[in-house]
Amino acid sequence: MLKAGVGASIDKSTLSAATAAAREAMARAGLHQADFALVFATIPHAALYPRMLERIAEITRTRHVVGCSAMGIVTSDGEVEDEPAIAVMVLASDTIMATPFLIRSLRQQGGLAARRMAGMLANARSSRDLLMLFPDTLTLQAGPFLEGLRRTWPGVAAVGGGASENGTHMHTYQWCGTEVASDAVCGAMFSGGMSRAIGHTIACHPVADPFLVTRAEGNVIYELGGRPAYEVFTNLLREWAITDLRTAASMILLGFPCDPTQTCLLPGEYYVRNIHGVDPHEGSLLAGSPVREGQVVSFTVRDAANARRDMENMVEELSRVCSGRPPGFGLYFNCCGRGTALYGHANVDLEIIRRQFADLPVIGFFTYAEIGPTADGSCLHNYTGVLTLIGEA
Repeated sequence: MLKAGVGASIDKSTLSAATAAAREAMARAGLHQADFALVFATIPHAALYPRMLERIAEITRTRHVVGCSAMGIVTSDGEVEDEPAIAVMVLASDTIMATPFLIRSLRQQGGLAARRMAGMLANARSSRDLLMLFPDTLTLQAGPFLEGLRRTWPGVAAVGGGASENGTHMHTYQWCGTEVASDAVCGAMFSGGMSRAIGHTIACHPVADPFLVTRAEGNVIYELGGRPAYEVFTNLLREWAITDLRTAASMILLGFPCDPTQTCLLPGEYYVRNIHGVDPHEGSLLAGSPVREGQVVSFTVRDAANARRDMENMVEELSRVCSGRPPGFGLYFNCCGRGTALYGHANVDLEIIRRQFADLPVIGFFTYAEIGPTADGSCLHNYTGVLTLIGEA
């Protein structure tokens, strides 16, 4: 039998908040001892992260604790952004096993990190397994890392989020047990008799036909369809009557197919990146990740109304998938560019989840990037929410 419970606290005292959140989670799960605990905590608690974890391990009676720093937390009770907050989920199951891990020196390892994880999780090979990941977004080499995952665990779905902070520390934190690190990736492999359903929602939708990238180098796009990329971009701005480049940068992003052989952005099969700069002299655009010549790109727009509709559609689809087999708990990894930054107020995504899954224990955090599965592996997303529902088979 699967038992899960979630607790949260906004007490400014780290140890008081950890105690309250852990006790609430244990009480809601009806547990005296947990098999596994998931913990997210905002940066105001950073100085006492090790003691926080010791307190939570003491109350939950498990050393299998993983999580990371966060700009904000998400639980069944609500979202908390840019304030002191700690969230705890506890789990116990006869059939589902969660194996935690921590890999240091992420910046230097690239794809080797996945091979090191394979050594720690040697028995994880079933396509029903689920890999949950919390990398240091600031040092992650996303391309080599995700390619390493595809080669190491073909068919195993990966979900998670890049650890975040509030801009005061300029580095993020990952933890496993009572060990706290930066420049690391931590997480857990869920395996055993389990069911899972995964969905993701994107806050940005395409607004123009795709363009073929005809000249690019690294993150710089020089030509789209044989024309200067800057010219293509400014023509779009004129059509939208946008005169300020800063306004454009907050609204318009680049969209890329997850499958680089695709010639359009299929629903749910694309990722977006910010435009980090423009150069009218070179006629170029600076993208938020490397761009290859020969792939296609579309301009996308971030707006609250479409984001809400896409979220509703995603949750409704997961409800149909889970019909007859209700999940035991949910994980929701939500971009820092969503929440109040997108909607103007808190709990929009969470209320949509609660309408379909009213009593479901849910935990997550506001991430710097989101990890979700695609048709051929996993993708690092932005402006996305990844919802994972897990139950016993």
